[in-house]
Parts: sequence; structure tokens; C-alpha cells
Amino acid sequence: MARAHFTDDFDYAVVGRSVTISYKAGRDYTVKRDCLDKAIAAGKATELPAPSRPEAGHGG
Repeated sequence: MARAHFTDDFDYAVVGRSVTISYKAGRDYTVKRDCLDKAIAAGKATELPAPSRPEAGHGG
């Protein structure tokens, strides 16, 4: 999984299924790597860094 910021609306056709997921411009989503790669190639998204996680044992 990857984090994406969509700069334009993007429709992702799920491989092997008759499903299309619509992502809206200006929003951040967690997406499959394949989706992010296609959206970046289309110029409609940028990759976001992974969110930081609390250190183990600190009960965050």
C-alpha cells in the first residue's frame, strides 16, 4: 500500500475485476502501489511519505 495525494480526479480500474474506484482531486488516500503508479504516470497524483508510527512499547 502507498499514500497518494490526488491533484486531479482519477479513475482506477481494478485489475481482474469489473470495478472502478474514483479518487477525487485535493484528497489523500491509501492506495495500492499499482494505482499510485498509474496515477503518477497520468500526472494526477503525487506520492506522500508513509505516516510515522509511534515507537514500540510506548503505547501510542
